[in-house]
Amino acid sequence: MQLRASYLNISTSEPGQSPLHYGYVEYSHKFSKSAIVGRANIGNTSNDTQMLFETDFYQTFSNKSYLYANAGLSTGETLFPVGKAGLEYYFAPVKKFDFAFGARFMHFENDDITLLTGQIAYNTGSYTLAYRPYYDTGNSLFSHVLSLQKTNEEKESIIRLELQYGTVPYLYLYNGFTQPLEAFRVGLQYQHRFGDSFFVRPIFLYEREEYTPGEYRNRFNLRLIVTKRF
Repeated sequence: MQLRASYLNISTSEPGQSPLHYGYVEYSHKFSKSAIVGRANIGNTSNDTQMLFETDFYQTFSNKSYLYANAGLSTGETLFPVGKAGLEYYFAPVKKFDFAFGARFMHFENDDITLLTGQIAYNTGSYTLAYRPYYDTGNSLFSHVLSLQKTNEEKESIIRLELQYGTVPYLYLYNGFTQPLEAFRVGLQYQHRFGDSFFVRPIFLYEREEYTPGEYRNRFNLRLIVTKRF
């Protein structure tokens, strides 16, 4: 099993606004062919605090494919969706390629958002190059995520470069303030293992965000994830 905690700070400049604070704690447990995760999220901005409770479920199959499912309910309507659900199927690897296809659904007080998504990844040695699109069916807009990751399996370390374009927010944190505007992002994250079972992952992502039509500002995302494996 694993225990994990995370803190995310989102701040802006030129112009700035009150920073957003997000955090979560989660517990995960693996079985022989499945895994389940329970997560409690909290968000705060401008003296408004909301929570989101969600669960993830993974089911592997004999052909090395697996299914991912997610569901969640929140206490508010803005920082988090009122309710959310998602499914994604990861196909059996084909030589050095991995493929996936899925959908995300989020219900807000005054709006519903449906995202279609998938992934194609090419694995070569310790490197993985992946492309993931998101299609917002309500706004008929595409967003794109391109990543390059190097993994050291012996040390269980990861270094990842990520480029994003479109309306999908950082780490797919969709909230009620999302609009169909442009954003360009570049992010870097690194995971380091201490001892046999303690992991630290700092993440930084910079955005050039269109906050109103034709007007751009800087957006800084700083995240720290700490994991303890038992």
